[in-house]
Amino acid sequence: MGLAAPARTPRYSALPSVSSVFDHYIQATGGRAAWRSKQAERNEIEGRNLDGGRVVLRAVITTSRNGSSLSEMTIPEVASEGIYKGVAWTWTKLAGPRLRKGAERATAMRAAHMLEEADWRALYPNSKVDGAEPIGGKMCYRVSLLPSSDGKLEWFELDSGLLVKKSWWEMSTSGRVGVTSTVEQWREVEGLRQPMTMLVDRGDMKYRLTVLNVAYGSAAGPEALRYPQEVASYLAEDRAGKALPNAEELIERHIFESGGAASYQTIRTQRVSGTLDYLSRGMVARTEAWSAPGGRYYQTVDIPGLGKQEEGSDGSVLWERSPALGPRARTRRDLSGLGMTMDAAEVIGWRYLIGQARTEVLEKVDGRDCYRVRLTAKSGGSTTVRWYEKNSGLLFRQSVSFKTEMGEVPAVLTYEEWRRVEGLKWPVKIRILTAGQEMLFAADQVALNSAIENAVFVVPDDVKKLAEVHAERTGTLPALANGDLMSAWFGGTDEGRPDVAIWASTRSAGKWSVPVEMVREANTPCWNPVLFYAKSGRLWLYYKFGTSPSQWTAGRKYSEDNGKSWSAVEHLPAGIYGPIRAKPLVMEDGTIVSGTSVESYRSWAVWVERSTDGGVTWSKFGPITVPGAGGPDNGKSTSGLIQPSVVSMGGKKLRLYARSTQDIGRVCVADSADGGMTWTQARPLDVLNPNSGIDAVTLRDGRVALVYNNTTKGRSPLNLAVSKDGEKFADFRVLEDAAGGEFSYPNVIQGRDGDLHVVYTWRRKKIRYVRVGLGEVPK
Repeated sequence: MGLAAPARTPRYSALPSVSSVFDHYIQATGGRAAWRSKQAERNEIEGRNLDGGRVVLRAVITTSRNGSSLSEMTIPEVASEGIYKGVAWTWTKLAGPRLRKGAERATAMRAAHMLEEADWRALYPNSKVDGAEPIGGKMCYRVSLLPSSDGKLEWFELDSGLLVKKSWWEMSTSGRVGVTSTVEQWREVEGLRQPMTMLVDRGDMKYRLTVLNVAYGSAAGPEALRYPQEVASYLAEDRAGKALPNAEELIERHIFESGGAASYQTIRTQRVSGTLDYLSRGMVARTEAWSAPGGRYYQTVDIPGLGKQEEGSDGSVLWERSPALGPRARTRRDLSGLGMTMDAAEVIGWRYLIGQARTEVLEKVDGRDCYRVRLTAKSGGSTTVRWYEKNSGLLFRQSVSFKTEMGEVPAVLTYEEWRRVEGLKWPVKIRILTAGQEMLFAADQVALNSAIENAVFVVPDDVKKLAEVHAERTGTLPALANGDLMSAWFGGTDEGRPDVAIWASTRSAGKWSVPVEMVREANTPCWNPVLFYAKSGRLWLYYKFGTSPSQWTAGRKYSEDNGKSWSAVEHLPAGIYGPIRAKPLVMEDGTIVSGTSVESYRSWAVWVERSTDGGVTWSKFGPITVPGAGGPDNGKSTSGLIQPSVVSMGGKKLRLYARSTQDIGRVCVADSADGGMTWTQARPLDVLNPNSGIDAVTLRDGRVALVYNNTTKGRSPLNLAVSKDGEKFADFRVLEDAAGGEFSYPNVIQGRDGDLHVVYTWRRKKIRYVRVGLGEVPK
């Protein structure tokens, strides 16, 4: 049997002229007359990842035959660019305006013309056909569009003449990135065939681009495509010779001058050692810092006479330890290392962290000409000010703030000397001014990408023991975006003591993390944390602080990345608490209905707070009480309701379940028919309550699950019950039942898996978690 000859790509002894290829395309898509009849074009486009679940690009692009254009983008960031009266400009919400000049302007001018293939002779007069090759099983001519500084290529099918593929280069933070766009679907619009669906491959990102709408019109005058006022003001400053560089340019120049994005990407491990001279005290400390992938780091500062201060992370637990304060777990790393080690991902990925950056002025700083740039973090909190040296482009100084027990403390770091280390310029002399104290860090060794033993990042045993921290009350249990769980509580030596702080732990892959400290108020106990998601995806933490419930003030902070980092703490106005203990109800339209309460002298009452802006502001409704309730001693003891749990009964019908004092002795309910703005007075149910916390949740099938202590005295047992109508409950699971035990302050949710997830305080020592399968809940 003979062997078949391998298939060969057809050879063409003579390639066609570029004119014939473009003319074939123009004819195949409608003809020259149809092209020339269109003077302006507006396209609404959307890009989604390949499974269609996430929008990665959304923009409106308007072009005209006179050369003016306007592109307005809302995803991945709010930005615009265009051509107006020969001015090529860009604007981003992140960094403001910028003018395109030189080769970049020429490229933008060519790209701005409408229907570039029809105008190719004027735009790309040197274009040529430089080959024929198969693309997706179709034999195509490859055309180089020249002149072109972005390497633009296009492929046209031999038979149909239609465009099959485009490729070009774009600039990114890591350098040039290749982009290809392959046409998947065509559609005729007003006599012209247009590509409507394209598969885009940009670096390591792939998505499907769809033209949602195409509209043609008469000639779009330049005024219709005018640039925004901020660009106009910047242009006037540029023409007067007073324009300052765009903040984005300054940040990117620092990255380039210090080694480039590619060099930062190679960093895997860091080890920096040196001295920390406390200039105002005459003390010199030895300090070392290690860092490795996965958020692992360790730093030690050995101060003569004061001992060793340490901080670190194994990637999940952030901690610190000192002779004065002992071991502590933390929620985030603040100014760790004072610049000794750096997070390379944060350096080159600064756009993901910064919400706005603006260049403010060129000024003298210690005799150097520096551009001052103000940066505002996406997560809120204090702004950072940086000074970039005009001549070198390197960061010279920055003003930041970091959190301490006494609140936000400002610090100024001046980078006085840089040394080249394995392709990067590294700050080896840093002057630090903070809290009236001046320090000078001087590195004597910087090692990058050397082997570091894992033992360096192991969490110390005394920090691990914080997992046994004395727990007073559980807070809440939201299911995080990735399906993990997070629980928060307040804990310390004893309820009401000044050392009581807010703690939290995350459950992932079946294990709870070591607790970390979320909030601590100076010399004041914290109480009743509540975690919940707004419909926007923002994760809120609300808590209370004060010497007793009658003197509470509420505080809060939030996370935009599912609890990885948090905003600064904000204290709420007097009388507004947010959710008092139980999780709030988030309605379909995003309205948050939160049960709250007031504990005043000998009187308790329930209130409801509503927020229609995702938890930012609140309105208060109430009070809700039980008519005729008075203590057995004629009102001399406390009587009433507190700590309500709000659930949906369908539509705008809501119900709250409240803890009651022992003179009532029953779980009490009140109802709303208008989404929580007006409520009935409360009434007792036939469900026992010994003045202990409860929680309820409406299941996806409409049933209501309730966790409560089924007794009139004490806080054992702890029971799980279910109701079809929210009125009559049947116990189906005893979570705890030990004589003399205390099992209290429960929180229950229905997880993404459909199961019930419950946390509660176990004997005021620990937080216990129980998962109850949905199949165990009686129908």
